[in-house]
Amino acid sequence: MLTGAKQDRIVNVTVLVAAASTFTLPVSCVEEGRWSSVSHGFKATHYAPHSLRANNNASVREDRESGGRGHGDQNQVWNDVARTMSDMHVESETQSLPESYEKASDLMAAYGNSISLPEGCSGVLVGIAGRICGMDYFGHADTFARMWPGLSDAYFFEAARHASDEAVIPDRQASDYLATVRETLNTSRSTLGEGTELYLSDPRITGSALWDTDRLCHLTASTVPEDAP
Repeated sequence: MLTGAKQDRIVNVTVLVAAASTFTLPVSCVEEGRWSSVSHGFKATHYAPHSLRANNNASVREDRESGGRGHGDQNQVWNDVARTMSDMHVESETQSLPESYEKASDLMAAYGNSISLPEGCSGVLVGIAGRICGMDYFGHADTFARMWPGLSDAYFFEAARHASDEAVIPDRQASDYLATVRETLNTSRSTLGEGTELYLSDPRITGSALWDTDRLCHLTASTVPEDAP
């Protein structure tokens, strides 16, 4: 998420930007009630929760396949933010999603302190409340290590939102999920920035990936919530 300026926002796509170039990112607003500047620029903070990303990915993909630059369904994003804040019992004058993260910060920190990833890890598949939430994979372990602090916040936030004592995800369920992601990856008609853009075509899992120089740079997938419209 990008906080500050006139509104808090999320970036809609994974993009590889050429060195020494300027690129306009497609974004969605996650702060419906503020239209005035609080700073001259943005600050990168948390990743958006996977439940919100799942719905936004679907509308962004529709826009991309119709020739757009990755705009999402803004009303759907605001509705998802409102639902998230209601689940977290957060009241915000401007309906700012980052305020929900502040409410959950202690529990998120506790999750972070209790989980350690193996050395050389390049990605994660995360289950919450007996259901797979989503996954992220990077082409280099050191890239994943740099991104994990921000990525983990999105997963830990979902865990705080859906706290449950349900059993861990069975290995077979995880394997089936990975197989679905692999089998439903498609090449996009065009790519924003450098490399080749890929997308998932499964109705239950939304996401995208970026391929460049014979390597999968980043793949992200989010499970569509069961109560999604």
